Amino acid sequence: MKNRYKYIFLIAFTLLLSCSGCGKNVKDTRKEIYYNPYIQKLILYSNEDKNFGMWNSTKNQFQYSVDNNNLYIDGNSINNNFKLLELRGNSIKKLFNFPNNESFFPLGRYGDKIYLTHYFYNDDGKEKIDKRRISIYDIKTSKFTDFKKTTGLIDYGVLTMNEIYYTIYDVKKDRYSLMKIRKEGINDAPELVRSELKDGVILANENELYYSDGEKLISSKKQYKKEPVNFFHSKILYQFYVDDNEQLCIRITNTQNNNVITEVDVLGIRIMNNKVKVCKLDGVKIYDL
Repeated sequence: MKNRYKYIFLIAFTLLLSCSGCGKNVKDTRKEIYYNPYIQKLILYSNEDKNFGMWNSTKNQFQYSVDNNNLYIDGNSINNNFKLLELRGNSIKKLFNFPNNESFFPLGRYGDKIYLTHYFYNDDGKEKIDKRRISIYDIKTSKFTDFKKTTGLIDYGVLTMNEIYYTIYDVKKDRYSLMKIRKEGINDAPELVRSELKDGVILANENELYYSDGEKLISSKKQYKKEPVNFFHSKILYQFYVDDNEQLCIRITNTQNNNVITEVDVLGIRIMNNKVKVCKLDGVKIYDL
């Protein structure tokens, strides 16, 4: 964890130095847009001169991937102003401004519905913890529906075909409980799946659920080493970590044939259909998946 924070500082400082022309409404067809899940930032990169910078260099401004594809929630952790963005080619369009004094962290997307963890705040910025819920945002209607009984310090969450799995943190015990609820069960009582977990991280490889013991990602069928950032997309496991030389690395594992791709000096990635573009300091590599 210490290395992760050190890397975040180093790359953020480097990006700020290179980002004098990067504003939040940048549209420059000479630059490609990538996403860095490690620092939760959209990155601009020029393949011609290898220059790069943050799409938005505002302090405490982060972008959270909704579907590992083209939708992102852009939010500020200080003023709690959040918006929904769509990445179209190498330009970004704002789709929706979320309500003020509320924050939204995506769990995943199913059709036109985005599942989120929904936070509420007082005017002084303090969270109303008792109001934290899992919520559905309908892209077509721009309406929210909260799951009424998903209370507690909700941390991580994932979607499977029919259910939402999420973890709740117990401050006194320093442990997590794994819960599940039907994706359409807005009035359902959540069901306890596991308790006394040391780690709140959970992932879903389609319908295969993974939880963590702090060192490994564990399902009923497989195990993988846990890294600081881990996610599945279309049966591919993406993992980001910092090596001993303080370089950001990516490990891409095909869970069907166990083929593994690794790269170092990573700035960001772009997942497109059955390919992934890995943006590095010295250029872009494209891999078939």
